[in-house]
Amino acid sequence: QTFTAGRTGNLTNIKLSLKLDYGFFISEAITVVIYECENPEEEDMGEPIADTIIPSFNDDEFIWKNAIFDNPAHVDEGEHYFIVINKTEERMYSWQYSGGVSPESSGGYPSGMPYQSDDGTIWRISEEVGAEDDFLFKTYVFREPELDQYCREHTDFGPPINFGLAQMFIPGRSGDLMKVNLSLRLDAMSLPGSITVEIYEDPPPPGEDGLLADVTIEDFDSSSFVWKEANFSNPPYLEAEQPYTIVVTTTGAYNWEITDNIYGRGDAWQSIDPSGETWIPFGPPPKDFIFGTYMDDID
Repeated sequence: QTFTAGRTGNLTNIKLSLKLDYGFFISEAITVVIYECENPEEEDMGEPIADTIIPSFNDDEFIWKNAIFDNPAHVDEGEHYFIVINKTEERMYSWQYSGGVSPESSGGYPSGMPYQSDDGTIWRISEEVGAEDDFLFKTYVFREPELDQYCREHTDFGPPINFGLAQMFIPGRSGDLMKVNLSLRLDAMSLPGSITVEIYEDPPPPGEDGLLADVTIEDFDSSSFVWKEANFSNPPYLEAEQPYTIVVTTTGAYNWEITDNIYGRGDAWQSIDPSGETWIPFGPPPKDFIFGTYMDDID
């Protein structure tokens, strides 16, 4: 199946709708290979740009199987690529196609074509699928997230995290919040510990029902303020122009760098009890913590 990349970045994985037809008592993986090629009938496909395997499975109904590339391939927006499933010897797998789902689903993907080969070298439009339909697939392309909201006026001063500190922010775009950067340091002569970063919907005070994501920053022992990254393995989707809150707690003794109220789309808060249930604005006068949010737009 050929496809056209919709964004520039690294192709990290592909999902294919597959099932097993026969060979239940035999273990045999599926090899998935990616080429940079628009028309394998007429072009030399060259060397693969990525390959991986889908482990053997026994599902006899179509299911999305994830092909993860240990070495992701760089793809460019608008360029054409070719997904190849290599023939298995002992098991028969099927790849679902759009017209095979229902008559109404015909003609699913306009930016690619389905192909088949008898020997893996000579390719033609698949007779069974037809030029009007396509194999079912999903491509996942990672690109570096872009800085969205930030406060970077360094002061080399910050309060201890204690029972918890928080910063409200309002995204300027909709998309996935991939990471948050915070300016932190270990309090002098103190023991390090882990730092938990949570994202809540709505402005402070944070409530349990509004938790969207959390991640742990491993302990560190820098006594000077340094940027620490909180990378979300399951990035939360944020809506543009809606308020959210970063909440930071720790098992150690860390400080979060703070400055005057120069970030115009939120302010700093602090918890004043060990349970983290009572929150008040930091100040007066109002303040902002040093932070940056990094978003990935949804195309």
